[in-house]
Amino acid sequence: LTYKETAMFNSELDNEIKSFVYGVTGGVPHYINKLNVQDDFKNSLIDNFFDSSAYLFEEPANLLKQELREPAVYNSVITAIAEGASHMNEISTKTGIETGPCSKYLSVLINLGIVKKETPMTEKPGKKTIYSIADPFFRFWYRFVPNNMVAILSGRMEKIYDKAVCAHLNDYMGLVFEKMCSDYLLYYADESELQLVDIGQWWGTDTVERKQIQIDLVGSTNNKNEYLIGSCKFRNETIG
Repeated sequence: LTYKETAMFNSELDNEIKSFVYGVTGGVPHYINKLNVQDDFKNSLIDNFFDSSAYLFEEPANLLKQELREPAVYNSVITAIAEGASHMNEISTKTGIETGPCSKYLSVLINLGIVKKETPMTEKPGKKTIYSIADPFFRFWYRFVPNNMVAILSGRMEKIYDKAVCAHLNDYMGLVFEKMCSDYLLYYADESELQLVDIGQWWGTDTVERKQIQIDLVGSTNNKNEYLIGSCKFRNETIG
């Protein structure tokens, strides 16, 4: 589901918590119901993601076992991407898998919707192509669970939650908010002069400033000379 549809599950919650619920479940109704946020998002996360006997804690491993013949190998590929490897050679080096087989593993994960392959808008696939975790549920799990496994297994997650998870939630929500914004523009925005046919990111070299830049949202139209360009920030502060 989109964020707007996901928010209907918990209409009584404020918009920030609704966003967090979408960000950790990816809008999957079964996961939203399992998370079961009532009044306290923190305790819902601790009980469902940071408890070794919880359903959502076990779900990624169970999914890989059900869908794939070599779950450990696929787990290593997802882990490498979660830790910052975004290009094929980086993922191959980090996992110790040669680029040929690595490409096949990535293709399978892309077909499952767990990983996505991106190229800057307006450019053809090539050296700038990157891989990232597409599924928010997997992205959240691999971002926060493995790094805190000792605390989870020893039952100390509640004591370190604020520093280990809460302090990083807004940063984590950056990509989620970009998806929320692109969905809004594609499906919910009022009709305007710009009829968008595709939305993505752009990254590359600013030839004037001579530095690397990234544009969060670039919407293309049927007119090759018209684009919608936007920046998305999930912060509780004024943006210039």
